Amino acid sequence: MGFISKSSTTSVLVSALQLVLKGGIYVPQQVLDDAIHPQPPRPTIQDLADIGLTPRQIQVLGLMIEGMPNKLICRELGISDGTAKTHISTILRLLGVKNRTQAVFALSQMGIRLPRRPPKGGA
Repeated sequence: MGFISKSSTTSVLVSALQLVLKGGIYVPQQVLDDAIHPQPPRPTIQDLADIGLTPRQIQVLGLMIEGMPNKLICRELGISDGTAKTHISTILRLLGVKNRTQAVFALSQMGIRLPRRPPKGGA
């Protein structure tokens, strides 16, 4: 049991696997540090516009949350790759996170649910 980040070094990966195989639970150092020095609670946000996201950025965020890569986000919204990257960078900055996984977690903590996209072809 445990979590190993994709950015972990080979030695961390090997140590974590050895620990798990011996019946232990691997917890990354950063998680332990966060437990000892927790971040202050985030303010309650009722709407994504409250943190400064534009309607288009909210659309991009919704597609990010669905797991779409940049190329498909661009195709879906009819925007360039540079525009998508700019929106994504702004979204991550405004949510105070570094990656898409953290963005999902941050939204969950805020209790924000994005509206579901209607399936293609109507209905």
